[in-house]
Amino acid sequence: MKAKKYLIVLMLTAMVMVLSQSAFATDITPTAIGFDDTEETAMPLTPSGTESFEFFLTNANDVDWYKWTNTTSKVRVMYAIVEGSSPQNFYPEYKIKLPDGDETKLFYPSLTYDDKDWYLDQIVVPVGATVYLRVKANGFDPTKRFYKLKFHYHSGLNTWPID
Repeated sequence: MKAKKYLIVLMLTAMVMVLSQSAFATDITPTAIGFDDTEETAMPLTPSGTESFEFFLTNANDVDWYKWTNTTSKVRVMYAIVEGSSPQNFYPEYKIKLPDGDETKLFYPSLTYDDKDWYLDQIVVPVGATVYLRVKANGFDPTKRFYKLKFHYHSGLNTWPID
């Protein structure tokens, strides 16, 4: 009789476990939805040398905004590289907002010679101006949604290290 009760409890436990959903079977939902999705909520970049950040887009309509303000006392030249497993999956753009409120339109870079990375290079940033970078989906593929943003500024054209 004890064996029969033990077998019934074991069978009921197995049935409950089979019918329950796995804790690992749900989709991942980002917890920072809405963060850096507009120009007003752009993530500030504060480089000390070349900075590298890894991000991802959540869907075909997601955009990520970043900004850097030239708080130095000199005109600076900015470089940014957007790379991913499939760069055609992303489309970076940039614009410059001057201290007096005037701003440029969004500019579009071209792919590198090997079509692997997007280069936004030799962007001249006046003192007090803010550069806004926007990365958006282009033919979104959820398996290739991660990208890396490398950012750097310096004091002159064609010179990489910060002086």
